Amino acid sequence: MSPFTTDMDYISEQLFSLRTAGGEEYCGAVIKESLDNLDWTNKEGLKMIYIAGNEAFTQGPIAYRTVCEIAQNRNIIVNTIYCSDGAKNEARDWRSGATAGGGEYFTINHNEATAFVETPYDDEINRLNGELNKTYHSFNKYGESKVQNLHLQDSNASSYSKENSAKRTKFKASKQYKTSDWDLVENFKKDKKILEKAVIKDERLSKMSKNELEAEIERMSQKREEVILKINELDKKRVTYKKDKVKADQKDNLGNSIISTVKKQAKKKGYKVEEN
Repeated sequence: MSPFTTDMDYISEQLFSLRTAGGEEYCGAVIKESLDNLDWTNKEGLKMIYIAGNEAFTQGPIAYRTVCEIAQNRNIIVNTIYCSDGAKNEARDWRSGATAGGGEYFTINHNEATAFVETPYDDEINRLNGELNKTYHSFNKYGESKVQNLHLQDSNASSYSKENSAKRTKFKASKQYKTSDWDLVENFKKDKKILEKAVIKDERLSKMSKNELEAEIERMSQKREEVILKINELDKKRVTYKKDKVKADQKDNLGNSIISTVKKQAKKKGYKVEEN
């Protein structure tokens, strides 16, 4: 669906476009596709494949042990997640796949809906998201579509729950949210000469003189920092509140299974892992 990218709005767009319709699951072929078609050349990166399904891991013409061995030789970890329906033989195959890939094996209940825990802080965090969005403006020809997708993915996140929307807002307030290829404020920090070649379609900004525009960008930059600070402060309270509300039986889901292995395997590689 996508090459490796730091554009999380694009990843969100691709995930929300996914549809499932059942059918056979060729796990060996899927692993081979990812090995062949993705760019794994980052030598220092944490390289991981996650594969989830609810049929036998052995289906298809390509042997999973062969491709898992290739992955391990390239320092790529293969993790498997079996969507349980009680078939012990299939679960055994998925466990063997993780062993062959040097990764972790998980079982989840694929019929259980994700449990969202709303907090008293979600509404204010999501209101601040609107304030944060006012500081984003494109400076190049394709930036306008980036801004539009930002708003669309905000809407997609909120369609699930207030909590999901608040988590997205928190991500947007982090350094992991990358906008440097299209955002005027972010690029102006690095190089004020960006205004000489900027294509600004915002009607209000486009009518400003150079000095007025520079002053407005500085104001938006300061506003963004203030909003991000408030979001992060509220998110700490949100996380603390959630810890007291989340039940143990809600932990075995796809998201938590992936997050736990990312943290575990990242620590083994020497990464500093933020716990929240």
